[in-house]
Amino acid sequence: MQAAHAAGTVILFSEAAAYHAADLRARPEAYSEAMRDLLEVGGLFTATQYLSAHRLRRRLAEQTAQAMAELDAIVLPTSPLPATPIEPDIPEHAVLRGRNCISFNVVSLPAISVPCGFTGAGLPVGLQIVGHAFDEAGVLSIAHAYEQATDWHARRPGI
Repeated sequence: MQAAHAAGTVILFSEAAAYHAADLRARPEAYSEAMRDLLEVGGLFTATQYLSAHRLRRRLAEQTAQAMAELDAIVLPTSPLPATPIEPDIPEHAVLRGRNCISFNVVSLPAISVPCGFTGAGLPVGLQIVGHAFDEAGVLSIAHAYEQATDWHARRPGI
């Protein structure tokens, strides 16, 4: 999964830098400093690195499918970090928040995040359910069963 995260980072940052390049030049003030920094990093990857990341992505998808052959799904926290208040945003958290999601996006597996509780500070916690390629129905079925067995989806954090 570390290799998938690395490949995903190269692909995501490269594509984001290319997509936002014109707007970033024309309206840099429309982007936060942290986002400008990430887009700048994305522009540093070479075409060779980008294409290598896509080749690795295909190989990892095959290996992940083999590793999951005996499983119905993988269940893990949606984020490795607890939720934080919107302000002040912690720049280091922007990269870490998606760490548990990007690897599965890279290998093209369907996933869903469902509510599963709250932090001590009352902020929401998500449970990620990852299924086999093209088995969106199975992922949704597991998520539905979890929501029927718990009431987290009906609870709201205090304001």
